[in-house]
Amino acid sequence: MLKIPIMLGNRKYFIHSDRQNFMLGKMVKLAKDGVSGEQYKPESFYSSLSDLMLDILKRKVRQSSATSIEELIQVVKKTEEEIVDVWGSERLRDVLKGET
Repeated sequence: MLKIPIMLGNRKYFIHSDRQNFMLGKMVKLAKDGVSGEQYKPESFYSSLSDLMLDILKRKVRQSSATSIEELIQVVKKTEEEIVDVWGSERLRDVLKGET
């Protein structure tokens, strides 16, 4: 299962998808029958990658300590760069167009 990491505040989340949804979730610790481990737990579901990215952007803007428009623009640019670094600009453009 491919999970793409992204930081939201000081928490590490993961982007994942299946045939129907894009998901944003995190790894949670489990202890069952004396055996501990981690399991992916989705927290939010999205019907498109663009909806997911918009939510991530909104969360990052809300969590920022920006005090000016210029600082908010930097938050947006940094978020875009973080996503493009993982997906690659060509792949991301194709996904957003619905071509993959």
